[in-house]
Amino acid sequence: MTPPTLRLARSEEAERILFIEDDAGERFAEVGLTDEFDGLPPDLIAGAVADGLLFVLTDDADVPVAFALCRVFDDSLHLQELNVLRSWQGRGLGRRLLDRVREESGSRQLRRVTLTTFRDVPFNAPFYRRYGFVDLDEGLPDWLRAIRAKEIALGLDVSPRVAMELVTP
Repeated sequence: MTPPTLRLARSEEAERILFIEDDAGERFAEVGLTDEFDGLPPDLIAGAVADGLLFVLTDDADVPVAFALCRVFDDSLHLQELNVLRSWQGRGLGRRLLDRVREESGSRQLRRVTLTTFRDVPFNAPFYRRYGFVDLDEGLPDWLRAIRAKEIALGLDVSPRVAMELVTP
């Protein structure tokens, strides 16, 4: 098996992106969390594709098996979501996508990569901390506070969640 190919997502792959999101989300049940989010909105996927901010890793048949969806806010590239099919997890795909996201932040001359995630879920904040992300407990920019407020409005308990950043050169 050849290593997955990294490329930009195509608009016709939106359904596949949602499938990967749903499949990867099944892991939350393993740690006692229910699926608290609705799927990614189609307009968000379409916007990320149009902006060149939806990266995929594909199998030998060029079918996506993992993705990272980003958005630009002020001086930050915000990692909205990163998912890997469960059958492909544990092979370094998340790290490859993070490398690409960090590279994109630098090429766009943005100061940092940000995200929000679960603080104590092993494949969430601890994974990002190993990559070099640090918790943002104070001084959240307005747009990141708005993302947190939207999570609350969607009914998500944000107490076990954390905002994080990785400063890029």
